[in-house]
Amino acid sequence: MLQSTTALTCCCENEQGRQVKAKQREPEGEREREKLTLVKNHSSVKFVNGVLQTKVIYGLTNRRTLPKRNIIVSTVDKNSFEPSNLHLRLEGNRLWLIGQKSTQLDTGKRVVSRMSEVANVDRLPQIGDGFVTDNNRHRIKLTEVLGEGGYGSVFRAEATDKSGGAKTVAVKCEKYSRSMLHIEVAVLKAAKNASVKHICELYDYGSKKPNFVYVAMTILDKDLHRLRGEQPEKRFSFGTWIRIGMQTLKAIEEIHKIGFISRDIKPGNFAPGQKMNKQSRTIFMYDFGLARRYVDKHGNHQATRCEVGWRGTTRYGSLNAHLRQDLSRRDDIESWYYMLVEFTKGSLPWRLITDRTAVQNSKKHARTAGLQQFLLDCPPIYIEVLSRIDNLKFEEQPPYEDFYEILDKLREDKNVPLGAHWDWEAQSLTASTSNSQASLSDKESLVADIEENGTATKTIGTKDDSKAGIAT
Repeated sequence: MLQSTTALTCCCENEQGRQVKAKQREPEGEREREKLTLVKNHSSVKFVNGVLQTKVIYGLTNRRTLPKRNIIVSTVDKNSFEPSNLHLRLEGNRLWLIGQKSTQLDTGKRVVSRMSEVANVDRLPQIGDGFVTDNNRHRIKLTEVLGEGGYGSVFRAEATDKSGGAKTVAVKCEKYSRSMLHIEVAVLKAAKNASVKHICELYDYGSKKPNFVYVAMTILDKDLHRLRGEQPEKRFSFGTWIRIGMQTLKAIEEIHKIGFISRDIKPGNFAPGQKMNKQSRTIFMYDFGLARRYVDKHGNHQATRCEVGWRGTTRYGSLNAHLRQDLSRRDDIESWYYMLVEFTKGSLPWRLITDRTAVQNSKKHARTAGLQQFLLDCPPIYIEVLSRIDNLKFEEQPPYEDFYEILDKLREDKNVPLGAHWDWEAQSLTASTSNSQASLSDKESLVADIEENGTATKTIGTKDDSKAGIAT
């Protein structure tokens, strides 16, 4: 029996919810008795003589692969389908066509019996599960879910090495067939080799075929997006935001120095370390699911690919991202600038806008007639910083040190010590929060996450010392 719902994705939509029929060729001979895995193939959806056809690859659990098979969905009215996202979903003994309306398909008993033998692959681990890493260096024991998304989960875990020494780490797991963790591992490996300060340390990584891929890294506190949302008036004090701006800029400079760009700079991808690791005064960058190497093997900047599609988060995306242009270091810095303005004044003018084009227009307006309102309550030097960012060329290195010195001068003028308490630390010292209050705060933060990203796929844990980062 199936352990979980199996879905096959096509590129069409049943607007009128009409009943259609699905026919499926079955594996032959001895292979009928083996459990199968269904793997998506998005490139083969087409109409042939009024019949909608999509290719599906059967992959056997013993790593042998069967030839491609067709699932043929026929309909009386071809016009009832429009390009979109349609799913074939098996629930119990019923196969459903999921579009704007749900339609049960007439599959026949033989088809259902074959589909009910689909192997339980892409199974994410659960709390209490343990496994030995691929290189046998660590025994991982998962103790708590810190965050969950569509394709993965982040756990608090205990990593025990061969000598018996244990360390609390964050373990990010993604479904084997959907994982992009190889990108994250590449960034973390390069960061570890360069001994950087503001990127999580990589402890271990590997895969448990055919279920999940994992990476163990530094465990962090709540991300900056959530921490800001918990502050009075949802804004940090001067002493906190000025030092956050300085440290996040250093983190971006570090990832650029190791040859990568983030393409998703936002508060939700930065978090302070934990006190137990003596890292609570350090801001770390994490979640590199959209990162890309911007230099070739010789260290030369790669040429622009022109139009490449949207990358990033709408609220913090650069103007080039809105134009679907290839991104570079300058775009990470532009996203950092929006984040800095938000930390400084508490909000951005387009915070309540969900339409991406409208956000783009608001960012353009903020550079002309709306500049004064955009930078209200911000230091006047911010105007110069924005102008310098906008004038950067595609391959040009941003003036990290100049921007850092500008913020450091502002800090010195206010006599703010570099090692001062963060706002969230001051709160923990002056008041004790009950479990019920903490629970309420987490729910409010989840709402804020949805408002920011339009999704709850990046859900942070429910404990004050939790950390999670799921790639969306």
